[in-house]
Order: sequence, then C-alpha cells, then structure tokens
Amino acid sequence: MKKKKIIALLGPTASGKTEIAFKLAQKLKSEVISADSRLVYQGFEIGAAAPEKNKLQEVKHHFVNIFRADQQFTCADFCAQASTIINKLQNEQKIPIVAGGTYLYFKTLFETYSLLKVKPDLNFREKLEQFSSQELHNKLEILDSETALKIHPNNKVKIIRMLEIIEKTGIPFSKQNAKKEKNKDVLWFGLDASSREYIYNRINLRVEKMFAQGLVEETQNLLQQYPKSDILRNTIGYQEIIEFLKNNLTLDEAKEKIKQNTRRYAKRQLSFMRQNKDIVWFEID
Repeated sequence: MKKKKIIALLGPTASGKTEIAFKLAQKLKSEVISADSRLVYQGFEIGAAAPEKNKLQEVKHHFVNIFRADQQFTCADFCAQASTIINKLQNEQKIPIVAGGTYLYFKTLFETYSLLKVKPDLNFREKLEQFSSQELHNKLEILDSETALKIHPNNKVKIIRMLEIIEKTGIPFSKQNAKKEKNKDVLWFGLDASSREYIYNRINLRVEKMFAQGLVEETQNLLQQYPKSDILRNTIGYQEIIEFLKNNLTLDEAKEKIKQNTRRYAKRQLSFMRQNKDIVWFEID
C-alpha cells in the first residue's frame, strides 16, 4: 500500500514560511496546518505576523485566530487536533502541509515523543503566579534540570505548565516522554539563508512593517481584552510594547528590543531545528 505523505515546512521567524505554505497549498489543492503557538490566538495578527485575510479566504488555514488569549492551548491539544485534521485530509487524498516555527509542535507530532494528557489545574497555576519567572525556573531546575535547560527563564507560561505536569504525575517531564517510532511519511523542508545577516535584516524590516501596520494600537486593544493574560505578556512584540505603555521604554527602545529579541528567538529556533537531520534545507537568499 502506498504511504500517504505529509509536508512539514519549518524555518526561523521571517524566513517566508507563510508564503511558501500558501503557494504549496494552492498548487496541491490542500490545506495548511499552522504550527505556531501564537497564531492560534484571536487578535494576534500584526504581532504574530498572521497570514493576510485574502490568503485565509483562498486557502483553509487551521489553528489561526481560534482561541482567546485567556484560554490555554497546549502542545498536547495541538497534536491531538492536528492528527485528526491530517487523517481527514489524507482520507480526502490531500497532502497535509504543516507549517510554522514552533518546533516543539513538529517534534511532538512527528518525531520522537508524545505528551501525556494532563488537564490544566487553575488553582495550582494561580498559586504559582505569585512567584517570579526566575523563582519558578529555579524550582524547575531542581525538579527537572533537563527540561529547565530548554525553557527560557522568562517563559513563565511554559515553566508553570512543566511544574503542573510534574505535580500531577510525580514524574519529571523529561522522563515521561514515551518514545515512539519516527514518522517516515513526513517530508521535512526547512527555510534558512546562507547568511545569518540576511535573516536578521528580514526580521528588522518585518518589525518596521509591524509598527507601520499598528502594532502599538493592536497591543492596546489586546490589553483591554486580556489585562491578565500571561500569553500576551510573554509574546515577543507585545511584551516590549507593554513596557513602552508602562513608560519603562521609549518607543524607539521598544522597537530595537523587539528586533533584538526576535533575532535571538530565530537563532534558538534554528538551533533546535538543525538537530533534525531529516530536514532538507533551502536557502532563501
């Protein structure tokens, strides 16, 4: 029986994944499954560089603009729902196109491990919210040093989730990932550039465009809707504008901070993606 293929399209931020995925879906008469941990939230359009509305109308994009920013959407949620969509598309004789920059989504869905289902405990999370990100990260280092190394100390949402899993299962997250056979049906493609400066320049131009499109106004609107959202406050682009709105940064300082943080994020993305030797890389420059 002929195996049904799946396209996985990865790359750092600003590498052009959204456009390539759209064109692939057009050509293959298929749909795009967005593997981006921020595009899934409503209103995260400018800050998360969402696909243009005309593209969303022409090609079906899953996991774009679905949940409120005060709702938790986990990697396990993504994998469960994405698997259902993939099966549906394959039954319709379509090649699913999974595209995005959140490598954990790809890794969990296709590569080496599966997540245990642990339901959110709002009371437990509320208790942890009283501590700083660094205090929580220190606690995670004690309980699960391997996982702590992979999470930035400022990523409070993810740190709390890892502590929640340990609390509920009694097992460090790094020790409870059940190994599974690598999915051989996935065609892995990556977008990068021969010059890192080329990617960095694209990032800088994108940030300038975001400000021109109204990033400050979008952040203000999101803050009004979700004044207590950690997801909003831990998202590059919004977190710096929030500091500007608090008068902790000038507008120019916030802009430069976004560029700097995005460049660092792109570097981390590539670091994780390069570990996957199945990815065929294309240089966009």
